[in-house]
Amino acid sequence: MVKVGDEAETSYLEVKSEIDLTKPTGITKVAKFLLGAANRSPDA
Repeated sequence: MVKVGDEAETSYLEVKSEIDLTKPTGITKVAKFLLGAANRSPDA
């Protein structure tokens, strides 16, 4: 994944475990995805 860089990112939020949105860690994961998705090309 390191060799590919940003090309390895997906266009969806992949959840491999539960995300607790009442805790800062869960909120951070979702916020990081949203910020990344907002910076994508509209065609993606």
